[in-house]
Amino acid sequence: MTEDTLRKGRKRILIIMAIALVAGLILFAALISLILISIPAQSAQSQEPVVTLIPYATPHVMPSPTVSVDDFETPSIVIEGITVGTVVQIVETGGLGLRLRANPGTAGTIQFVGQELELFTVVNGPVEQDGYVWWYLESPYDASRSGWAAASYLMVIESE
Repeated sequence: MTEDTLRKGRKRILIIMAIALVAGLILFAALISLILISIPAQSAQSQEPVVTLIPYATPHVMPSPTVSVDDFETPSIVIEGITVGTVVQIVETGGLGLRLRANPGTAGTIQFVGQELELFTVVNGPVEQDGYVWWYLESPYDASRSGWAAASYLMVIESE
């Protein structure tokens, strides 16, 4: 090989290297451009997270109309052994208890739930409403635990 051939070969290698370098720079620039395009642009001002407080309404308990036991007074009637003065026990609720209400009927406001086997004294009734016979019961241990209950879930406790 002559020196002239060697020079031409080196020149070709340098041209190939230059082309490879330019191609590599173009690929690098394209890659950087893709990365920058895929990242969302940030505004000049840094944005702090916004915390929005949503107020909620304070529940207000509306008092139910006061109903006197005397409003439902009826002559002394015995139905299935239950009458005023009888001690009854809550039964057959499947352990769920019995809702005692402010008024007789299924629309009456629930005062509390009497527990299965809990004892009550019948104070007033009966009143027929919504397909049930309702008795006004009062706990012998706590007079505030009182309300109307459906007779279907009451059993008379025999006094000895």
